[in-house]
Amino acid sequence: MSNTLNQTKSMKKIIIEIGKMPYLPKLSLKMKLTYFLLFLTLFQIQAHTYSQNVKVTLDCKDMKLEDVLREIEEKTAYKFLYEKDVFKKHKIVSIAANKEKLSTVLKTLFKSEGIDFKVSDKQIVLFPKVKADSLMESAVNTVGKLFQSYITGKITNTNGEPLAGATIIFKGTNKGVSSNFDGQYRIALIDQAKTLSVSYLGYETKDVDILDRTVINIQLSEAVTGLDETVVIGYGNIKRETLTGSVGTVDVLSIQNQGRILNIDAALQGQVAGVQVSSPNGRPGAAAKVRIRGSSSILGTNQPLYVIDGVPLSPSVEIPGFKDFIDFSTNNNTTDFENDGFNNDLGFLDFRNIESISVLKDASATAIYGSRGANGVIMISTKTGKKATKPQFELSTTQRVNISQKLNVLNSKQYQEIYKEAIENYQNSGGVIPNNDLFAQGILAGTEVDLGVDTDWQSLVGSGTSYTNDYRLAVRGATEKGSYFTSLSILNDKGAIKGDELTRYSLGLSLKQELKDNLKFFSNLSLGLVESEAVLGGFFSASQAATTIRPDKTPFDDEGNLLEKIGDIYNPVSLKENKITSSTFSILGSMGLEYELIKNLVFKSMGILHFIDGENYSFYPSFTTAGLSKNGRGGLINTRTIDPSVETTITYNFSAGKHNANILAGNTFQKNSSKTYNTYGENFPNDDTLTGISYAGENLSVQEAITKSTLISFFSRLQYDYDKKYLLSLSARADGSSKFGANERWSYFPSVGLGWNIHRENFVKEVSWLSNLKIRASFGQTGNVTFDPNQSFSLFGALNGNTGIYNGDTGVVPLRIGNPELKWEITTQKDFGLDFGFLNDAIAGEFGYYIKETKDVLFQTTLPSSSGLGTVIANLGDTENKGFELTLNFRIVDNKDFKWNMMFNAATASSKVKRLNSSYKDDLGRIYLGGVYLIENEPLGLIRGFVAEGIFKTQDEIDALNSSSPSGVYQHSDTGPGDIKYADLNGDGFVNASVGSGEDVTSIGNVEPDFFGGINSNFSYKGLSLNIFANYSVGNDIYWKAGEETFSFTSTNDQANKLVDVFNRWTPNNPNAKYPRVSYRNNLGGANRNNRRSSLYINKGDYLRIKAVTLSYSLPRDVLKNINIQDMSIFVTGTDLFTFTKYPGANPEFANVSSLRSPLDRNRYPVAKQVTAGVRLTF
Repeated sequence: MSNTLNQTKSMKKIIIEIGKMPYLPKLSLKMKLTYFLLFLTLFQIQAHTYSQNVKVTLDCKDMKLEDVLREIEEKTAYKFLYEKDVFKKHKIVSIAANKEKLSTVLKTLFKSEGIDFKVSDKQIVLFPKVKADSLMESAVNTVGKLFQSYITGKITNTNGEPLAGATIIFKGTNKGVSSNFDGQYRIALIDQAKTLSVSYLGYETKDVDILDRTVINIQLSEAVTGLDETVVIGYGNIKRETLTGSVGTVDVLSIQNQGRILNIDAALQGQVAGVQVSSPNGRPGAAAKVRIRGSSSILGTNQPLYVIDGVPLSPSVEIPGFKDFIDFSTNNNTTDFENDGFNNDLGFLDFRNIESISVLKDASATAIYGSRGANGVIMISTKTGKKATKPQFELSTTQRVNISQKLNVLNSKQYQEIYKEAIENYQNSGGVIPNNDLFAQGILAGTEVDLGVDTDWQSLVGSGTSYTNDYRLAVRGATEKGSYFTSLSILNDKGAIKGDELTRYSLGLSLKQELKDNLKFFSNLSLGLVESEAVLGGFFSASQAATTIRPDKTPFDDEGNLLEKIGDIYNPVSLKENKITSSTFSILGSMGLEYELIKNLVFKSMGILHFIDGENYSFYPSFTTAGLSKNGRGGLINTRTIDPSVETTITYNFSAGKHNANILAGNTFQKNSSKTYNTYGENFPNDDTLTGISYAGENLSVQEAITKSTLISFFSRLQYDYDKKYLLSLSARADGSSKFGANERWSYFPSVGLGWNIHRENFVKEVSWLSNLKIRASFGQTGNVTFDPNQSFSLFGALNGNTGIYNGDTGVVPLRIGNPELKWEITTQKDFGLDFGFLNDAIAGEFGYYIKETKDVLFQTTLPSSSGLGTVIANLGDTENKGFELTLNFRIVDNKDFKWNMMFNAATASSKVKRLNSSYKDDLGRIYLGGVYLIENEPLGLIRGFVAEGIFKTQDEIDALNSSSPSGVYQHSDTGPGDIKYADLNGDGFVNASVGSGEDVTSIGNVEPDFFGGINSNFSYKGLSLNIFANYSVGNDIYWKAGEETFSFTSTNDQANKLVDVFNRWTPNNPNAKYPRVSYRNNLGGANRNNRRSSLYINKGDYLRIKAVTLSYSLPRDVLKNINIQDMSIFVTGTDLFTFTKYPGANPEFANVSSLRSPLDRNRYPVAKQVTAGVRLTF
């Protein structure tokens, strides 16, 4: 047995000496924080020898031997490996032990069974006892070893990392060895040996034919089944089999292998059932809108809580409060920036540093986060070093080509044709062209349009083809007692609009160290600097203006000066000079200690820091529209946020027979402090160099705002199971927040979850095709406190300009009315689920149903203008969300060389307003919010307007309706054939004129989809792999505002160019057209006012988008070993290459998420197709 399971171990010790630092320069606060955290994080203590004295407690009576082994596995970190004939199947045994050494227990257990064992790392190999026949036989064997043949090789994972402690045996025998620290092995060849069998904890066992080879390198694949998968949850982790909540996991590795350059929020798209992701535009680094099970809050953000290595982070996108106040008081554009996704609190993180992502959806999973868990929680764990591995470096370079998409608009000849027809239709309807309308007079005379000029405005503004460069270096490794991981990446990303550019520097660092057998130190640190320059948006953004400005004009006048406007459209070349530059430095760090007080009782204390130092400067040159009257104007906003917290938990794992429990208790103290300085100025010396805020010559003013808040929390949780069959989860949390009034500061959030693993019952164990079947249910409450502090208080201060000046002295004026009765927004959620797996999980998935009811939703209501103030936050009413979720995973082909896996998910998320506070309703019982109406017992996100019943084809139709109207006019005196026919909903014989009120206005659309999801398919053949990922949405409505403007010729769009869709208009020769005739000045008289918001321009946003197609190739290791490279992968990925949709607008993803913002699609920022190529080296 001397050759059986020999393991070679080695340990290398690295001593780093830190010399004296001759000079330490003066550092800014953010750099001091950086160095301070780096110093503490890099601190390590030499490891102690690991104790092998594992003890176990058992009370097994009349149990099957294999069940006893399974119980030992569950109570220790060891796994058993044995051939099926080692012992008699279903052998009944009894054994009892009370904290006895595992080796003693095993000897007792196997004494009468004729079984011997060998421990190798965390594996216990069982084999029949073999005795030497004689001393002579032993001597012969010894001499034979001198002439023994050996097989050597290396055991690695799919990333080329060595696997220390892997077990290598000859199949059908008990002869084997273990791989050493470097994954290498050497095994003596025996007679009749044909196959090597290699196993390692957490990996698929692999059989390899020996043939005539003496060097065999073997690569193992991870073996994570649905039941064995470890899921990260709040303040811990749990096996999926004993999970009672609804938790989705993201296939992070698959996304990373696609090579796409992604923010964390965008990477979630289509990956988990019930999670909707929408990017508002193609701006570099733009934040995505993420919804977990729809939108339930009206005022507060519907974004989920992100917890990154234990650090909670609530994205500021959509969080109301101070930024709205800044806009109100300073004429700034902060809110516009956020609506366009400009501020992204997650943008400094490198997605390739992520190890795992879990999405907590139901209350039993999220209630542990209390007031921040109503919108779901996304748990993110970053990469760490792997135990007992040498330093491993990964170098990657990625290059991306961004190909901007153009909209098809009219050329000069088509422009002349359409406008002439529109003006003539206007005149034929009784309209009169004023003498001072030189444009219309010129069109009719044929002198207005210069047919010799066809300016491609989109090319002047857009970059056409832009490039993105990304470089990354990472290293990870470990000793027997500690591990480390660090990475540095640099990204430069250019956008679709000239001048849009983002540069990101990102650093990740993770350290873990066993200080003693029962004491561990850990730290995680993410640093990032994001510098960007972007063209300012707004209603007339540069990209939008480029599609609506006249094609027969140029950007400059005869003297070479930029024109301000052409007609009513701002010059897009001038608009793109309105820029904002931004620099944001972020720190996300945590460090702490874990101390095992007694066996299975662990105390953990962690310090957390989230720090943001941001600066945004917007400048409007004097030749631009915004800066013309001010001789240039600028605004500087500096924001510094420090969010420290301390978190303490104590956890106890308990097992007694078939009873297993995990008990958690803890508390958190979090303090948030934010300072914002806003500086504004006008009248700059020039537009080129002296553009800093200090050069402003007039109206230079400064505002300062300081906000502080505190959150104190106490929480506990019990997770219990009986024999892995019957599951129970209980949690409770108490949150106290300073954001509320004195009488409303505390709230409590309980939850309960139940589960039943039916597949573990004896009556289904003989069903061989059933590998998993679990039913689960949960109930609980969460809250939403994601709004700006001090809403319960009235605020006073000084405003810009002369508002706060009296007799030359600065005075104080009221800025905001507080609401001391402000209550918590509470969400109660019920969840029911079924998890299933068939044919050893070749087909697996889950099905769920949920109901979310939110009471006292927060709402930011506008105060009367007579108050001189802006808004106040109040509790508006109640909402409800409910839906179904389905996830399916298929292991279609699983051969040695060829594998094919597929994932499909689908979900619904329907909402309803159950109650509205009568204080905020209009006369018709509604509340209007940014283009969306809220009505009791109706869905959230309704679009209101007139119902279009088609197009009038003849004058007889019009005359018949006019004759039936009490006033003699059905909808307009100038209505003619080709105009839109609006429905008379109240039956009074005519159509009301106003879209905002009146009984002929109704709900014409809903921004929420009927269902949505994603499809992911992976193919691999040896070193070649193909991944195809698609996402889809069905049933949501989009108001095609760009289409309405194409068929409308209103005064605000006079002279505007049109999309080529205008040729689908009604004409006498095209009487069955969907869209109306063109008519000039149709909002001023004539042509039926065809620009009313109506159902004609409501379109389904259904789409299926091939989001990413990735082809990659990993070079054979035999080719790479000679140059000391473990792995080399080459990949190419196409992104957003194909979209299948009937939506006529530029991007159907525009509003596939209910954000309770305006659902009007104006084609603001183009989405680019992307082709990415890169190389990854591991050495």
